[in-house]
Amino acid sequence: MDEPNIFDKLFRNKAAGHIIREISPYVHRNSKVLDIGSGFGITAKKIADELKLKMTLVDVVDKRKVNLPMVVYDGVTLPFKDKAFDHALIIFVLHHAEKPSMVLLEAKRVVKDYIIVYEDIITRNPVDRIDTFLHGLAFNKAWALNNKATFKSEKEWLEIFKELKLTVIKAEPLPLRARLFYPVFRMQFILKV
Repeated sequence: MDEPNIFDKLFRNKAAGHIIREISPYVHRNSKVLDIGSGFGITAKKIADELKLKMTLVDVVDKRKVNLPMVVYDGVTLPFKDKAFDHALIIFVLHHAEKPSMVLLEAKRVVKDYIIVYEDIITRNPVDRIDTFLHGLAFNKAWALNNKATFKSEKEWLEIFKELKLTVIKAEPLPLRARLFYPVFRMQFILKV
């Protein structure tokens, strides 16, 4: 397992601090939380430590840099029993999934309460469109994947949530600080299962 680098310590931990403040009204101490598409797990570890959560990581490859339970899955079917977790985190992941609706449907199956989604949003801004295209290519190269990125507009995400019968409790743009070094429009969605 690789150790967190300076970028991880400075930026991922700082981002996790903001996420902690934003999600703390929805998750409670000792909740069982599944971080879907956990990547290195650094954000999940910080959230779990600060909020005293029982965190499990799941992703299509194991690239974690933290000591948390990790399960590798096929990107389609989560290998957990129905309602095994209180909540799920899906942090800037859905646009990397070949079938984001399936990821959400599986999250709905394994979660009892909230699915918390952070996502890059396509707007009419040409910079967003160019950046999201390049982001998808770079990510696939770094993670040795061959998925077509599936960035969507806010309206498209809201339609998907409705179609999957997920109740939107909160749909809010992230503040400018979340886009300072990455100027793409980003949103947080709190979904009730």
